[in-house]
Amino acid sequence: MLRIFSEGRAVGSLESAPPGVTFRYARPWLNGGDAFAISTTMPLQADVYPPEAATPWFANLLPEDQQLEAVGRVLGRSTADVYGLLEQIGGDTAGALTIGTQQRGGKAGYRTLSSTELAEVIDQLPARPLLAGTAGVTMSLAGAQAKIALAKLDGDLALPLRGAASTHILKRSSGRMYATVENELLCMTLAAEVGLEVAPVTMGSAGVQKYLLVERYDRHRRAGHAVTRNHQEDFCQALGFYPSQKYEAKKGPNHQDVFGVIDAHSPRRVRDRLEMLGRVIFACCIGDTDRHGKNHSMLLTGGRQGLSPGYDFMSALLYEGFTLNFAMKVGGGNRAEQLRQLQWRRFAEETKLAPAATVARVEELATAVAAQASPVAARLADTFAAADREALRTFAEHIAVCARSVAANCRRGAPG
Repeated sequence: MLRIFSEGRAVGSLESAPPGVTFRYARPWLNGGDAFAISTTMPLQADVYPPEAATPWFANLLPEDQQLEAVGRVLGRSTADVYGLLEQIGGDTAGALTIGTQQRGGKAGYRTLSSTELAEVIDQLPARPLLAGTAGVTMSLAGAQAKIALAKLDGDLALPLRGAASTHILKRSSGRMYATVENELLCMTLAAEVGLEVAPVTMGSAGVQKYLLVERYDRHRRAGHAVTRNHQEDFCQALGFYPSQKYEAKKGPNHQDVFGVIDAHSPRRVRDRLEMLGRVIFACCIGDTDRHGKNHSMLLTGGRQGLSPGYDFMSALLYEGFTLNFAMKVGGGNRAEQLRQLQWRRFAEETKLAPAATVARVEELATAVAAQASPVAARLADTFAAADREALRTFAEHIAVCARSVAANCRRGAPG
């Protein structure tokens, strides 16, 4: 049995039920006045949640694809062994939960990394994702990118040990794809520039490695080095899908599902619906074709519950061999060039938005993206000495072209 904690309090327990897991809330947690449900799919109750309910939710805490395979090899676990993997790397996960022995052989703490040590950590990530198997390191992050959770303490980056809470996510540059750090830096900064709510990002380098540092929205810094975890779940978790089902084409979430979660569970429903609309439009403008069910999340506890800040915005416009099909269709359209006013109106009707206002928002936001892409790229090039200026310029030019096309096309194909 694996015990699950939040801020030192026992929330419940996992039990192995091959090939999955079961989950049960702890009785004292259920009796507490401030208890929260770990998922909208698993409300507070005394009865055990069976594998079909619990397994997909906990599987979504794990890394994916090649990252998961590498973690499994290092730990000697099957990629399907959700229980065994979380037993090893569940000490710091997305949201508020610490899974397994709370202090894992010692007191939770941090090891500050020198620039040289940071470069060594980044170099290890492709072969040892999340530093899995390293003594004291017990973290898990979803996704297929090479990354690690760190804490920023007094301006220094530190490695969380034995379940200590991280504050940032570090993503290393890809060895296969062109300028991924500059790409995401530009797209995330541009999103904020045009008024979307996104996680703050910055860029750094250690040795020859560039990295993107993303501030965690599910963490809150208190006095000193104390960090509070806020609980969240991504939309695959909220809808009961496995990570392998994150794309609509694989029978996963679509935009109607996404807006339905907001309608059912957000205490600021109107604001979050408009924010989600903006993110859908922005993704079309920058050529982000990977906005799947795990790239949207809900905050369930903390000061601002509802739709989480946006994350993982990246453009696919420059990469050969990458699909230009959307992870979720927009009004039946599968590519940006297919989106005319008819598709945007259909999208609005499917998601219960006002069609005329939606079309107006598409033109407004796409025009802003086209106008701001190059100025934002120039500012970032001046701010970060390690940045590839040519990459920033090229990404910005392609994004501006795509955004202008989205703005122009939404005026065409109006219903007669």
